[in-house]
Amino acid sequence: MNKKRGVGEEVKVRTEQAPRYSSQTMGAVGAAQNILKGDAMTLKSSLEEKVGLQVTPAMNLWPWLVRHAAWSRARFGVNSNLRTAYEDALGSQYAGQILPFGEAVMFKVPHSSSGRRVGGQRMSSS
Repeated sequence: MNKKRGVGEEVKVRTEQAPRYSSQTMGAVGAAQNILKGDAMTLKSSLEEKVGLQVTPAMNLWPWLVRHAAWSRARFGVNSNLRTAYEDALGSQYAGQILPFGEAVMFKVPHSSSGRRVGGQRMSSS
């Protein structure tokens, strides 16, 4: 299959079908899946302990739990260069705080002295 890259440029692309259930072919993907599963199960276990409920995939928070596990690993997992993606991108270690998954957060929307909301538009359902 040829794909156009720019004006007049073509790039050759060869697709291959990996053998089914081939652990060697799918090794890196399988390893990443296992790491993500472990991170998600850790978040699940921690949340269950905090709230006293069993968390199941049927719950609305399940996709958020998996997404948060993937985001945390992508941003703060240590790479082969012994640095995190955050450090690679910004040149320093993250020094802020991150709330545990499922933590209740209360906030106040800031308003100016005239009573108008500061910081952007309000979302509405209309």
